Amino acid sequence: MRKLLRDIAEIGAGQGAPQGDSNYCNNGIPFIKAGNMENLSSGGSLDVIQKVSEEVAKAHNLKLYPKGTVLFAKSGMSCLKGYIYVLPRETYVVSHLACITPHEDISDYLRYYFEYHKPNQLVKDPAYPSISLADIGALEIDIKNAEKRANIISKLNSAKSIIGLRKQEIQMLDNLIKARFVEMFGDIKTNSKNLKCVKGYELFKFSSGKFLPEQKRLTEGIPVYGGNGIAWYTNEPLIDYPTIIIGRVGAQCGNVHLIKEPVWITDNAIYIKESKTDLLTWEFLSEMMMVMDFSQYADFSGQPKITQKPLETQYYFIPDKEAQMQFSQFCEQIDKSKFVVQKALDKAQLLFDSLMQKYFG
Repeated sequence: MRKLLRDIAEIGAGQGAPQGDSNYCNNGIPFIKAGNMENLSSGGSLDVIQKVSEEVAKAHNLKLYPKGTVLFAKSGMSCLKGYIYVLPRETYVVSHLACITPHEDISDYLRYYFEYHKPNQLVKDPAYPSISLADIGALEIDIKNAEKRANIISKLNSAKSIIGLRKQEIQMLDNLIKARFVEMFGDIKTNSKNLKCVKGYELFKFSSGKFLPEQKRLTEGIPVYGGNGIAWYTNEPLIDYPTIIIGRVGAQCGNVHLIKEPVWITDNAIYIKESKTDLLTWEFLSEMMMVMDFSQYADFSGQPKITQKPLETQYYFIPDKEAQMQFSQFCEQIDKSKFVVQKALDKAQLLFDSLMQKYFG
């Protein structure tokens, strides 16, 4: 049965955020802002966000939204992201977020609905992104009966649980590499094992990637790396040998990735164009660069960005080559395990996507 959202839920928005740190405390009720949505929607805890006391809430006429309210951004650049979150308990909510409070227990069903039919599809002008409450209320939703909803939610929850477990496995394998690195080479930030160190310009030649013309973007071919992952494809690689790529701009600024396949690198990333020495293995170098945290060199005066200079003047540590080789072999074994888990993750994600298409497409 198709129903208008406004007929099955209360459609509203939060209130303006109290200004100033003095209005927030450690033991009050959480106040959700648009900037919290990414972390919360991916499983983050409400307990770590800012809270307000009862006195502050009364002074600012804040409204408590009940457990089961579905949140997503309705204004500002955040509403282009499509993050969805269901309140696990009563909270206060900022005015940039739409609050959908269903009249009956259909919150999980609505969450999956909005994960498939992203609310950002209601944005009329991406240059000035906003979603009107009237447009939200006018959405027609196939609500189905309670038995069918329960069956749909059960199947989707199961598929999503498997996806979460596979992601945890990959994270645990990554943590094994980090633990092994510290065990073998100590704390790089303090050089706790007194390793030899050399400046970057003595070891490498860095370069920014190149702009990719629109006509070279394909649906298959050579992967293209833009600082935040593989995005599209081209017929020609910029490099066809192992290298390390560092995100240059935006949210991925300073992120480090070891690449062992032919790729095109866009101008949103910096990469090692030439290694002047065989003193370092790629696996050791990439892990060392991750620990160094290049995001600390970002210029935040506008869009976050880093240049090649701090990478060139940074000191890099050179342990015994045999130890590096042992670490590289360890990484290769972990990568084999990650490959198996990633295949299982891809299979689970495919199942979840097909179920979402079946139920909401």
